[in-house]
Amino acid sequence: MNWLAAQWMIWPGRENSNHVSSSPVKSPGGSLSHVKGTYKSVYGTIESSWRANPSVVSEKSGISDVTAYSAVVPANTAAVLYLPLRKTISKESLKGFRNIAGVTFVGTGTNNRLEVGEFKLKAGGYDFKVVDGTLIATLQKGYVVPGAK
Repeated sequence: MNWLAAQWMIWPGRENSNHVSSSPVKSPGGSLSHVKGTYKSVYGTIESSWRANPSVVSEKSGISDVTAYSAVVPANTAAVLYLPLRKTISKESLKGFRNIAGVTFVGTGTNNRLEVGEFKLKAGGYDFKVVDGTLIATLQKGYVVPGAK
């Protein structure tokens, strides 16, 4: 695992574990507007990317306002996603969130001393963004998740 992936995107579980955590929280001084990367696990390639508004930075945490997030979770693997709550992705935007096949909203809490929205992800590819004030999750084209319509 390289330092960049550990700081900005994905943390595989124990060696040979099929569980992954992802939390796009590191953006020193809010200087990054996007990050995209992959990690080759024993179960397949994990992909993670996020976009942020570097002009909106929390004085307390130094974290930019994350505006969109995408993930690919390989087969036979599960993930926990912690999205930092700021201006765009906020408690307000989570009120209308609807679970989709493969994505379950767990609730809000704290991770790495930041207020976050917690989501459980099954294997698949997902995009998260705010539309008309509500966070939505969509299944990426080409991915099939049991229970998806």
